[in-house]
Amino acid sequence: MFKPLFKMLTLKRKLTVLMYHQVLPEHDFMRPYEMTAEIFSQHLDYLSANFTLLTLTDALDQLHSGKLPSNAAVMTFDDGYENNASIALPMLKQQGLAASFYIASDFLNGGAMWNDKVLETVRRWPKGKLSLMVGDKQCEFEISDDQSRAFAGGQLLNAFKYLPLDERATAADEFGASVIDGLNYMMSDEQVKSLHDNGMEVGGHTCSHPILASLDDDKAFQQIADNKRYVENVIGREITSFAYPNGKPAMDYNRQTINLVKKAGYRYAVSTHSGVADSLTDRFQIPRFTPWRNDKMGFLSLLAKNYLVKKGAEV
Repeated sequence: MFKPLFKMLTLKRKLTVLMYHQVLPEHDFMRPYEMTAEIFSQHLDYLSANFTLLTLTDALDQLHSGKLPSNAAVMTFDDGYENNASIALPMLKQQGLAASFYIASDFLNGGAMWNDKVLETVRRWPKGKLSLMVGDKQCEFEISDDQSRAFAGGQLLNAFKYLPLDERATAADEFGASVIDGLNYMMSDEQVKSLHDNGMEVGGHTCSHPILASLDDDKAFQQIADNKRYVENVIGREITSFAYPNGKPAMDYNRQTINLVKKAGYRYAVSTHSGVADSLTDRFQIPRFTPWRNDKMGFLSLLAKNYLVKKGAEV
């Protein structure tokens, strides 16, 4: 059913870019949207059967030179989670596949991102009321079971996400003070280098994952350029593609952000708006989408639906 559809759709040399974050060893009720290794293995099977998988820079270079395979796709991973190296990389290598990984460098070597501090605090919260002021918003939840914890965690992530960068970091640290010690979710420098050494693309994702559109130009450029230098030093070569944190056009990045990414020396950048790229797509606003469905028919139907999006949003 789907192979003829994909064959028909891919004649126009459009590029599908998929976005992942983690590949967990097993399902985590606090992160129901993340892949497990079992589901990721199925995704690799579906993708390798229907697409030619490339790194982002290779795919876009081929797109703009007129050499892109008609069924090209790219798998990307954001943030730099340790399981990208320990779980996803061996699975990709086993099937001879390539992917692109975007690294937020401040959290490497024993760190944890603000969102993981929030989720792990909620996981450990005693049953009863959870009351917290986040910015100017009072958040209150009744914690009784896994479902209520997952709901509270999701709501708090939304509340924390758009706080000013320093305020968000401080608030997450204070909320998670009891669990921060021992949290280690991110890769080491050596693991980041192992991605590159095994044929994967490594790209930039800022130092501390801020909402770039909310920063002044100097701070935004520092986040972009310092991250680029750090990652290049780790892998020993220039990096050429960048992923905007959060990545929603106009909300999380804007035209000035794009100018700063260009100034830092990048050739391409990816957003999180759905759709596919063609030769006319802004090279600094390449659309991506997350294939949330786990079952084969649902997964492939989302791929087909995304392929039919006329144009990804741009600023």
